[in-house]
Amino acid sequence: MTMSDFSGYKVGGTVDPARHTYIVRSTDDEFFEALLKGEYCYVLNARQMGKSSLRVHASRRLQRSGVACVDIDLTGIGSRGVTPDQWYGSLARAFIDACELDLDWRAWVGEREHLTPVARFGEFIEKVLLVQVQSPVVVFLDEIDCTLHLPFKDDFFAFIRNCHNRKAEKTGYDRLAFALLGVASPSDLIADPTSTPFNVGRAFELAGFTLQEALPLAEGLRSVAQNPGKALGCILEWTGGQPFLTQKLCSLLAQSGTTVPSGGEAVCVERLVREGVLEDWESQDVPQHLRTIRDRLLMDVDRAGRLLGLYQRVLEEGSVLAAGRDEQTLLKLTGLTVGKGGRLVVACGIYARVFDGEWIAQTLAGLRPYNDSLTRWEKSNRQDASHLLGGEDLREAQRWASDKSLGDLDYQFLSASQQLENKLVQTELELEKKERQLEQVGSELALTKQKAQGERSRNRVAMGAAALLVVVLAGGIGATTWQAQIAKRRFDDVRALANSFMFEFHDAIEKLPGSTPARRLVVEKALGYLDSLSAEASGDASLQLELAAAYQKTGDIQWNRYYANLGDTLGALKSHSKARAIRQSLAAQRPEDLQIARALATSHVLTGDVLVETGDLRAALASYRKSLDMRRELLAKLPTDSKLRKGVAISHQRMGDTLGNPNYSSLGRTAEAVSHYGQMQQIFEELSAAQPDDIDARLSVSHGHEKIGDVLGAGGDNPGAFEAYRRALEIRSELSAKAPADAHIRRDLAVGLNRFGRVLATRGDSAGALKNHRQALAIYRALAAADPANEHIRLDMAYGLVQLGRALAATGAVEAALASNREALQIDRSLSEADPANNDARHELSIAHRAVAEALTKLGDLPGSMQHYDKAQAIREGLSAKNPSDTRFLRSLAESRSDLGRVHELAAVGTESLDSGRLHRWQMAQLWYQRSMDAWRSLAARSTLNPADAAGMDEVARAISRCTAAIGSSSSSSQSPLTRPKSRSAQA
Repeated sequence: MTMSDFSGYKVGGTVDPARHTYIVRSTDDEFFEALLKGEYCYVLNARQMGKSSLRVHASRRLQRSGVACVDIDLTGIGSRGVTPDQWYGSLARAFIDACELDLDWRAWVGEREHLTPVARFGEFIEKVLLVQVQSPVVVFLDEIDCTLHLPFKDDFFAFIRNCHNRKAEKTGYDRLAFALLGVASPSDLIADPTSTPFNVGRAFELAGFTLQEALPLAEGLRSVAQNPGKALGCILEWTGGQPFLTQKLCSLLAQSGTTVPSGGEAVCVERLVREGVLEDWESQDVPQHLRTIRDRLLMDVDRAGRLLGLYQRVLEEGSVLAAGRDEQTLLKLTGLTVGKGGRLVVACGIYARVFDGEWIAQTLAGLRPYNDSLTRWEKSNRQDASHLLGGEDLREAQRWASDKSLGDLDYQFLSASQQLENKLVQTELELEKKERQLEQVGSELALTKQKAQGERSRNRVAMGAAALLVVVLAGGIGATTWQAQIAKRRFDDVRALANSFMFEFHDAIEKLPGSTPARRLVVEKALGYLDSLSAEASGDASLQLELAAAYQKTGDIQWNRYYANLGDTLGALKSHSKARAIRQSLAAQRPEDLQIARALATSHVLTGDVLVETGDLRAALASYRKSLDMRRELLAKLPTDSKLRKGVAISHQRMGDTLGNPNYSSLGRTAEAVSHYGQMQQIFEELSAAQPDDIDARLSVSHGHEKIGDVLGAGGDNPGAFEAYRRALEIRSELSAKAPADAHIRRDLAVGLNRFGRVLATRGDSAGALKNHRQALAIYRALAAADPANEHIRLDMAYGLVQLGRALAATGAVEAALASNREALQIDRSLSEADPANNDARHELSIAHRAVAEALTKLGDLPGSMQHYDKAQAIREGLSAKNPSDTRFLRSLAESRSDLGRVHELAAVGTESLDSGRLHRWQMAQLWYQRSMDAWRSLAARSTLNPADAAGMDEVARAISRCTAAIGSSSSSSQSPLTRPKSRSAQA
């Protein structure tokens, strides 16, 4: 392009060489000539470097040279939910249209249904395209990074590699070439380590414009600059020749209306960059460019820290040696850095100013894997050692920090953690020394007893020795034959009693209404027996297996999310931990024993359940992942085992709940939750189809529908949630009619009625919602009456009362709603006091306080409302601080803070006191709304906001604006035009 061809700047999008300012780079000719020779090429660069413009330019030149070109923007095909048939069919349609092929695609495909989609597409290339088109063919595949989510991506790029390899052996393939363009690396294209990597083709790297290449852009600066060439040179010093930024600065300068005097170019351009790009850069980033770089840098949480650390080194040191490592490639693909002279450098001055050292420090602080622990340690004036790291957490933090320049606080925290770890290691060494001394004493006692007893069996001697060792450690009694016999008889009696309690009596009463007192007695008696047996069980594998099963049973009675329990969360954690420890030891000794492995997988699930309840979500997720991995491995060995398949499904369910179910404590990773629920539901459906009379299988299918409904509802898909909940409720109604005495099914039916009632409310069917909630509460009341000591059912009943209260309030029966909510509050308070470690009980208590406050607000009792809102907020502050990774608690905290803002705003609007009193109310409202916004932003930084979350955040933003306007207004409070904000209920 010459100076006279100038036709205006193009900021963003593909530059059309025929109509816009297209800058020809040396790469243009090299790329064109390589494709003209039939070479396979790929241009894998950061966004907005001119890849698509290069494609358009090359395609037009090739067509003028007699080459048939097929230009495909892969974003037009899509990648989410696309099947292989749809994918290859869409590609084939692009070929047919571009090359005007004579082919009835549907009929042609119908004759080849026996082929796989990729084999069928290969035959299309060879027997249709290369037969009907005798000229060279170049296929441009743009935006290939959108294929990285395709499950069959590896097969697609392996096909392209195969086409390249067939050039030498099959006629026609020498006329075919592919050009791949996008934001990816060659290693991304075929990720399967068992497949040959994508290693064909010639790589082209797009560099920034040189001054010589960019000179045509100076034409547009003639109206504002006395020396347009020098002004352009100053622009390139800031942009590094980056195409988008260069076009943008040229456009800004050309439209500025100012005159750039000769010699003043640097000052004028610097001011233009500062005012037009750097100041409040996020709001001025239109079209989006800098935010794209930031988002790509941080999109992979696991890699973001390493990329930031590498970029920090490049920024601080000026450059680092280009070693071709994965992190360097990924950093270059963000656009932040480029390769120059074998070194990695920051791409341009604008990037260095926007993404500077301060920005890196702030971003790294938000990415710290130990950020919550460090914050709590700092708040304790660095005195509370319980917040320091240890074990694998400490090693992970040290690895994360190793390649980064962090602040003094980080290094002090890590140093204090390491010192504590060293002390603990020393303490463990001392304990091991003491244990060895005790073992020596026990061996000597065993030898003495062996001599006294003569020719007794080795097993009896070992058990007697263990029993005597326990006795000696407890009080020190001599070892005699008579005592050994007494110990053996006691051992057998205790073993029989434990088995009787846990596997006969418990199983007989487990599903009976009203069994809770008897189950509590089981726990009280059995724990004494089990702990006694555990001390004497070393070396006896069969006894250890019995002990583990008994501890598991005990833990389920103490607390289980899905069954009637005693509400003893910490007791359950101890019991399941004991069962897991025994099974881990046995599995290490007998790795070939599949039954032990199966039992250990179950222990990981049950331990994870209690860890979720106590707030340790990451540990729970790790426990669930272990169970899933173990069960998959076992299923590979026992593929027809239906119980094992159900176990795999249950592990998927727990993973989904903990990753992103909005109705449970979760990490807010909804997309991953959906994936696990899909795999879970597929297994449940298959099991139910194979065993149509199996009640548990049918109930599991209903659970799958319910989980999917939870996620769909949170995502704003109310019709989808309605259908999922309806199907779950239909199954449970059918099963309850068949087994009316089964307390588990009746409880699940009540849960389903509540879920369906909630989604009916969102559809505006208040009467239908009220009917469902009343039916659910009736079931809960009947179950609680039959089993009044059942903590699980009482918690469910409180939840049902709150749901009924909201349904009553929606129909105008506010007094009745208040009574229902107060009954729930009373139940939740007693449960929370009885089991302080139970996070669900604490959270339900906050929900009940909030429900009472909502009813009082509707009745005009703002002081009473404020009191209950404050209690709800205080509980949620504690839960969120204790469980910082739990997105449910953070969401609830944001809502409670907003509640307090709203009630203060209502008081400000309705107050009749002096202006100073009204002003104070507005200021308090603004303070609480701002704190709510802080919580919403924190949630947004940790997970993707669902539509309800986004609406809540927008509502708070509007409320802050109202408060700001009211505070700043000098008019009389009686003239305030503000309206009362609408109440928004929390998702319980």
